[in-house]
Amino acid sequence: MEKGMEKGMEKGMEKGRWITLAELVGEGVLTLKEAAKKAGMSEENFRKLASL
Repeated sequence: MEKGMEKGMEKGMEKGRWITLAELVGEGVLTLKEAAKKAGMSEENFRKLASL
């Protein structure tokens, strides 16, 4: 049960990071390319996950 909770927290933190990066892109603070790089994924995948 503890492992499941840890895994869930990790996924939640990861999703929160994508949301924050997407917000920064939306505000013009970061480019899509920069945000994708920080997230460690392609621009296309980041765009899909962040719903941009």
